[in-house]
Amino acid sequence: AGRRVAVVTPDRALARRIVHHLRRWDIQADDSAGMPLGETSAGRALLLLAQVVADDAAPVPLIALLGHPAIGVAGAEDEQQARADWLDALRRFEAGLRGPRPAAGLRPLRPIAEKADVAQWWDSVATRLAPLFEEEGEAPLAYLLTRLAQVLEDFCGEGIWGREDGRALGSFVDDLRQQALAAGTMLDPQDLHGLL
Repeated sequence: AGRRVAVVTPDRALARRIVHHLRRWDIQADDSAGMPLGETSAGRALLLLAQVVADDAAPVPLIALLGHPAIGVAGAEDEQQARADWLDALRRFEAGLRGPRPAAGLRPLRPIAEKADVAQWWDSVATRLAPLFEEEGEAPLAYLLTRLAQVLEDFCGEGIWGREDGRALGSFVDDLRQQALAAGTMLDPQDLHGLL
């Protein structure tokens, strides 16, 4: 008892597998490299948002984004009630999406929201998502990253940047934006998810 062992590896996938296997025997492993940014709450929210753009508001990534725990409570006085109301509207909207896949984009989803009796909720969602669907063809990557971060903040509030994962995400996005600005990188908005 009380013995320690260290595994040093540059392979993050191997380190995650080792930690997972050790948990099977109730052995707690301290993975000093931390969690990859894309697996944190803030990082996952940003990736889901980029995936909604990449898939032209397809139902599966859209529902995954709107169901994310950080989404839908920005600025609410009673966050628990706001979250419950948000999830109720999301469930009704998701039920309306069952069946044939709607046409691409945000506009074809409005009649589905009306039928599910969540049109006002959907309008607030579509208004926030709309800036990400305005670009056709390539645009400056720095501009796309700025828009993506703004839309994420519209959904989650400024608190998304307040926790450790949010600060790391903000730093990552800012660094990437500065590099893209310096290089003049152009990108199709639908390729943003793949890049991130």
